[in-house]
Amino acid sequence: NRLAALLEKTPDGGFAERDEDVRRAAAAAVSNIDQWRNVYSGEELVHRHLQHLNIGPVAFEPDGNCPPDFLVDGRIAVEARRLNKNFGDPPRGLEHELFPLKRAVAKALKEAGPAQGSTWRVSYFFRRPLPEWSVVTS
Repeated sequence: NRLAALLEKTPDGGFAERDEDVRRAAAAAVSNIDQWRNVYSGEELVHRHLQHLNIGPVAFEPDGNCPPDFLVDGRIAVEARRLNKNFGDPPRGLEHELFPLKRAVAKALKEAGPAQGSTWRVSYFFRRPLPEWSVVTS
């Protein structure tokens, strides 16, 4: 993407972007984008699939954080969409409860500490809507 290009080195060993503050901000933005890519791994899967097709270079968010998500071979625009089941009124995507629930479970497991002399296997099932968080975390 265009931000990553600011961090690239030139043939003479310098940087494409000479201003260190701009490079630092670009590096932070690229890191943030990469973290969100992991959260919304559907885009990462689409990215890998487009590369696997080997029909040309794949650019992620060629115009910034707006459609399309990818530009393949400089001529094919691809917008990655995740089909999502909504619930409630007003409608909300299921991930609005899933991500906080995953974090709460991970936190609870970390607080419990390692298994002492045994192995733990943890699985959980849930239905929506979830009860109040105080009930979920107790």
